[in-house]
Amino acid sequence: MTVAERRKRTVELLYERESVTVTELADIFGVSSVTVRTDLDELGRQGFLLRTHGGAVLGERSRTVNNIGKSVNEFLDRKYAIAEAASKLIIPNSSIIIDGGNTTVHVTKFLEKMPLTVVTNSIIAIYGMMGLSNLDVIVTGGTLRRESASFVGTYARECLSQIHADILFLGAFGFSTDGGVFCHSLSDAETKRAMIAAADRVCLMADSSKLGKNSFARICDWDDVDILVTDTIDDESRAALESRGVRVIAALSGTP
Repeated sequence: MTVAERRKRTVELLYERESVTVTELADIFGVSSVTVRTDLDELGRQGFLLRTHGGAVLGERSRTVNNIGKSVNEFLDRKYAIAEAASKLIIPNSSIIIDGGNTTVHVTKFLEKMPLTVVTNSIIAIYGMMGLSNLDVIVTGGTLRRESASFVGTYARECLSQIHADILFLGAFGFSTDGGVFCHSLSDAETKRAMIAAADRVCLMADSSKLGKNSFARICDWDDVDILVTDTIDDESRAALESRGVRVIAALSGTP
Protein backbone atom coordinates (compact mmCIF):
# COMPACT_ATOMS: atom_id res chain seq x y z
CA MET A 1 0.00 0.00 0.00
CA THR A 2 1.40 3.39 -1.01
CA VAL A 3 1.42 6.46 1.23
CA ALA A 4 -1.43 8.01 -0.82
CA GLU A 5 -3.51 4.83 -0.59
CA ARG A 6 -2.94 4.57 3.17
CA ARG A 7 -3.97 8.17 3.74
CA LYS A 8 -7.02 7.78 1.50
CA ARG A 9 -8.08 4.72 3.52
CA THR A 10 -7.52 6.66 6.75
CA VAL A 11 -10.02 9.30 5.61
CA GLU A 12 -12.45 6.56 4.54
CA LEU A 13 -12.22 5.05 8.03
CA LEU A 14 -12.98 8.45 9.50
CA TYR A 15 -16.11 8.67 7.31
CA GLU A 16 -17.19 5.32 8.76
CA ARG A 17 -16.24 5.86 12.43
CA GLU A 18 -15.73 9.64 12.87
CA SER A 19 -12.67 8.93 15.04
CA VAL A 20 -9.57 6.73 14.90
CA THR A 21 -6.59 6.05 17.13
CA VAL A 22 -2.91 5.79 16.25
CA THR A 23 -2.77 2.27 17.69
CA GLU A 24 -5.66 0.88 15.64
CA LEU A 25 -4.36 2.47 12.42
CA ALA A 26 -0.90 1.02 13.02
CA ASP A 27 -2.49 -2.43 13.44
CA ILE A 28 -4.70 -2.03 10.34
CA PHE A 29 -1.89 -0.89 8.05
CA GLY A 30 0.99 -2.83 9.61
CA VAL A 31 3.14 0.28 10.02
CA SER A 32 4.75 2.06 12.95
CA SER A 33 3.03 4.57 15.20
CA VAL A 34 5.48 7.20 13.94
CA THR A 35 4.30 6.61 10.36
CA VAL A 36 0.65 6.88 11.40
CA ARG A 37 1.29 10.13 13.28
CA THR A 38 3.01 11.55 10.19
CA ASP A 39 -0.02 10.61 8.08
CA LEU A 40 -2.44 12.14 10.57
CA ASP A 41 -0.40 15.34 10.86
CA GLU A 42 -0.38 15.78 7.08
CA LEU A 43 -4.11 15.02 6.74
CA GLY A 44 -4.73 17.47 9.57
CA ARG A 45 -2.81 20.19 7.70
CA GLN A 46 -4.99 19.50 4.67
CA GLY A 47 -8.14 19.88 6.76
CA PHE A 48 -9.40 16.29 6.47
CA LEU A 49 -9.19 15.61 10.20
CA LEU A 50 -8.57 17.13 13.62
CA ARG A 51 -5.73 15.65 15.63
CA THR A 52 -6.55 14.49 19.13
CA HIS A 53 -4.42 12.96 21.85
CA GLY A 54 -3.64 9.49 20.50
CA GLY A 55 -5.63 9.79 17.26
CA ALA A 56 -7.93 11.99 15.19
CA VAL A 57 -11.56 12.90 14.58
CA LEU A 58 -13.35 13.86 11.39
CA GLY A 59 -12.32 17.34 10.28
CA GLU A 60 -14.46 20.18 8.96
CA ARG A 61 -13.28 19.70 5.36
CA SER A 62 -14.28 16.06 5.51
CA ARG A 63 -17.65 16.93 7.02
CA THR A 64 -18.53 18.98 3.94
CA VAL A 65 -18.45 15.76 1.91
CA ASN A 66 -19.51 13.40 4.67
CA ASN A 67 -23.07 12.96 3.39
CA ILE A 68 -21.90 11.86 -0.03
CA GLY A 69 -19.12 9.90 1.66
CA LYS A 70 -21.79 7.83 3.39
CA SER A 71 -23.79 7.35 0.20
CA VAL A 72 -20.62 6.38 -1.69
CA ASN A 73 -20.19 3.53 0.78
CA GLU A 74 -23.79 2.25 0.48
CA PHE A 75 -24.45 -0.82 -1.68
CA LEU A 76 -20.72 -1.22 -2.30
CA ASP A 77 -21.04 -4.62 -3.98
CA ARG A 78 -23.40 -3.15 -6.55
CA LYS A 79 -21.31 -0.05 -7.12
CA TYR A 80 -18.01 -1.92 -7.44
CA ALA A 81 -19.58 -4.29 -9.96
CA ILE A 82 -21.00 -1.38 -11.96
CA ALA A 83 -17.70 0.50 -11.85
CA GLU A 84 -15.68 -2.53 -12.92
CA ALA A 85 -18.03 -3.19 -15.84
CA ALA A 86 -17.91 0.47 -16.85
CA SER A 87 -14.11 0.54 -16.68
CA LYS A 88 -13.97 -2.17 -19.35
CA LEU A 89 -15.36 0.38 -21.80
CA ILE A 90 -12.23 2.50 -21.47
CA ILE A 91 -9.51 2.35 -24.11
CA PRO A 92 -5.94 3.04 -22.88
CA ASN A 93 -4.52 6.43 -23.91
CA SER A 94 -8.01 7.85 -24.34
CA SER A 95 -9.68 10.75 -22.53
CA ILE A 96 -12.58 10.30 -20.14
CA ILE A 97 -14.87 12.44 -17.99
CA ILE A 98 -15.91 11.24 -14.54
CA ASP A 99 -19.00 13.03 -13.28
CA GLY A 100 -19.58 13.65 -9.60
CA GLY A 101 -21.76 10.93 -8.07
CA ASN A 102 -21.73 8.13 -5.53
CA THR A 103 -21.34 5.40 -8.17
CA THR A 104 -19.19 7.10 -10.81
CA VAL A 105 -16.37 7.82 -8.34
CA HIS A 106 -15.70 4.09 -7.96
CA VAL A 107 -14.40 3.97 -11.55
CA THR A 108 -11.16 5.43 -10.17
CA LYS A 109 -10.47 2.12 -8.41
CA PHE A 110 -10.04 0.43 -11.80
CA LEU A 111 -7.74 2.93 -13.54
CA GLU A 112 -4.41 1.96 -11.99
CA LYS A 113 -2.80 0.41 -15.08
CA MET A 114 -4.24 2.53 -17.90
CA PRO A 115 -2.59 5.70 -19.24
CA LEU A 116 -5.46 8.17 -19.51
CA THR A 117 -6.45 11.80 -19.46
CA VAL A 118 -9.24 12.22 -16.90
CA VAL A 119 -11.46 15.27 -16.54
CA THR A 120 -13.63 15.45 -13.43
CA ASN A 121 -15.67 17.82 -11.29
CA SER A 122 -15.74 15.42 -8.32
CA ILE A 123 -13.71 16.10 -5.19
CA ILE A 124 -13.92 12.45 -4.15
CA ALA A 125 -12.76 11.26 -7.58
CA ILE A 126 -9.83 13.68 -7.41
CA TYR A 127 -8.75 12.28 -4.07
CA GLY A 128 -9.13 8.73 -5.42
CA MET A 129 -6.70 9.50 -8.24
CA MET A 130 -4.04 11.27 -6.18
CA GLY A 131 -1.74 8.26 -6.13
CA LEU A 132 -2.20 7.21 -9.77
CA SER A 133 0.78 8.56 -11.71
CA ASN A 134 -0.48 6.97 -14.94
CA LEU A 135 -3.29 9.53 -15.13
CA ASP A 136 -3.27 13.14 -16.32
CA VAL A 137 -6.03 14.68 -14.22
CA ILE A 138 -7.86 17.89 -15.15
CA VAL A 139 -10.28 19.48 -12.67
CA THR A 140 -13.11 21.64 -14.01
CA GLY A 141 -13.28 24.16 -11.21
CA GLY A 142 -16.55 25.99 -10.61
CA THR A 143 -18.93 26.51 -7.72
CA LEU A 144 -18.74 23.87 -5.00
CA ARG A 145 -21.98 21.92 -4.60
CA ARG A 146 -21.55 20.45 -1.15
CA GLU A 147 -24.39 17.95 -1.44
CA SER A 148 -22.51 16.07 -4.16
CA ALA A 149 -18.95 17.23 -3.37
CA SER A 150 -18.61 18.41 -6.96
CA PHE A 151 -18.02 21.60 -8.94
CA VAL A 152 -20.87 22.99 -11.05
CA GLY A 153 -21.90 26.22 -12.69
CA THR A 154 -20.49 28.66 -15.23
CA TYR A 155 -16.77 27.98 -14.68
CA ALA A 156 -17.27 24.22 -14.81
CA ARG A 157 -19.24 24.50 -18.05
CA GLU A 158 -16.66 26.83 -19.56
CA CYS A 159 -13.90 24.31 -18.86
CA LEU A 160 -15.96 21.51 -20.38
CA SER A 161 -16.65 23.56 -23.51
CA GLN A 162 -12.91 23.62 -24.18
CA ILE A 163 -12.31 19.86 -24.16
CA HIS A 164 -13.19 16.70 -26.05
CA ALA A 165 -13.48 13.31 -24.36
CA ASP A 166 -13.95 9.81 -25.71
CA ILE A 167 -16.42 8.76 -23.04
CA LEU A 168 -18.35 10.30 -20.14
CA PHE A 169 -19.27 8.34 -17.02
CA LEU A 170 -22.46 10.11 -15.98
CA GLY A 171 -24.07 10.01 -12.55
CA ALA A 172 -27.73 10.67 -11.72
CA PHE A 173 -30.24 10.68 -8.89
CA GLY A 174 -32.65 8.56 -10.89
CA PHE A 175 -33.91 7.49 -14.29
CA SER A 176 -37.05 6.15 -15.91
CA THR A 177 -37.54 4.44 -19.23
CA ASP A 178 -40.05 7.04 -20.40
CA GLY A 179 -38.86 10.17 -18.59
CA GLY A 180 -35.10 10.14 -19.08
CA VAL A 181 -32.35 10.92 -16.56
CA PHE A 182 -32.70 13.19 -13.51
CA CYS A 183 -30.80 14.95 -10.72
CA HIS A 184 -31.75 17.34 -7.91
CA SER A 185 -30.22 20.64 -9.03
CA LEU A 186 -30.71 22.75 -12.16
CA SER A 187 -27.10 23.92 -11.97
CA ASP A 188 -25.94 20.31 -11.63
CA ALA A 189 -28.09 19.31 -14.62
CA GLU A 190 -26.63 22.10 -16.74
CA THR A 191 -23.10 20.98 -15.87
CA LYS A 192 -23.93 17.38 -16.71
CA ARG A 193 -25.34 18.48 -20.08
CA ALA A 194 -22.04 20.28 -20.77
CA MET A 195 -20.26 17.00 -20.05
CA ILE A 196 -22.57 15.18 -22.46
CA ALA A 197 -21.81 17.75 -25.17
CA ALA A 198 -18.06 17.26 -24.62
CA ALA A 199 -18.03 13.46 -25.00
CA ASP A 200 -18.32 11.11 -27.97
CA ARG A 201 -20.07 8.46 -25.87
CA VAL A 202 -22.16 8.74 -22.71
CA CYS A 203 -22.27 5.92 -20.17
CA LEU A 204 -24.86 6.35 -17.42
CA MET A 205 -23.84 4.54 -14.23
CA ALA A 206 -26.81 3.94 -11.93
CA ASP A 207 -27.74 1.07 -9.65
CA SER A 208 -31.17 -0.54 -9.81
CA SER A 209 -32.50 1.42 -6.82
CA LYS A 210 -32.55 4.51 -9.07
CA LEU A 211 -34.88 3.01 -11.68
CA GLY A 212 -38.25 4.77 -11.62
CA LYS A 213 -36.94 7.74 -9.61
CA ASN A 214 -37.59 11.14 -11.13
CA SER A 215 -36.45 14.41 -9.61
CA PHE A 216 -36.75 18.17 -10.06
CA ALA A 217 -34.05 18.64 -12.70
CA ARG A 218 -34.05 16.68 -15.93
CA ILE A 219 -30.57 16.03 -17.31
CA CYS A 220 -31.35 14.46 -20.66
CA ASP A 221 -33.44 12.04 -22.65
CA TRP A 222 -32.23 8.59 -23.71
CA ASP A 223 -31.21 9.94 -27.13
CA ASP A 224 -28.17 11.41 -25.35
CA VAL A 225 -27.20 8.16 -23.59
CA ASP A 226 -25.28 5.41 -25.37
CA ILE A 227 -24.83 2.91 -22.54
CA LEU A 228 -26.48 2.18 -19.20
CA VAL A 229 -24.38 0.22 -16.72
CA THR A 230 -26.43 -0.99 -13.76
CA ASP A 231 -26.40 -3.97 -11.40
CA THR A 232 -29.68 -5.67 -12.42
CA ILE A 233 -32.63 -4.69 -14.59
CA ASP A 234 -35.98 -6.25 -15.42
CA ASP A 235 -36.67 -7.51 -18.94
CA GLU A 236 -39.34 -4.90 -19.68
CA SER A 237 -37.11 -1.96 -18.77
CA ARG A 238 -34.19 -3.45 -20.70
CA ALA A 239 -36.33 -3.87 -23.80
CA ALA A 240 -37.67 -0.32 -23.54
CA LEU A 241 -34.16 1.14 -23.33
CA GLU A 242 -32.72 -1.05 -26.04
CA SER A 243 -35.55 0.04 -28.34
CA ARG A 244 -34.22 3.58 -27.84
CA GLY A 245 -30.74 2.50 -28.94
CA VAL A 246 -29.26 2.28 -25.44
CA ARG A 247 -26.87 -0.59 -24.76
CA VAL A 248 -27.71 -2.06 -21.34
CA ILE A 249 -25.04 -3.76 -19.22
CA ALA A 250 -26.30 -5.50 -16.06
CA ALA A 251 -23.12 -6.13 -14.07
CA LEU A 252 -24.57 -8.58 -11.54
CA SER A 253 -26.82 -10.55 -13.85
CA GLY A 254 -24.11 -11.73 -16.20
CA THR A 255 -25.72 -10.09 -19.23
CA PRO A 256 -23.49 -7.96 -21.47
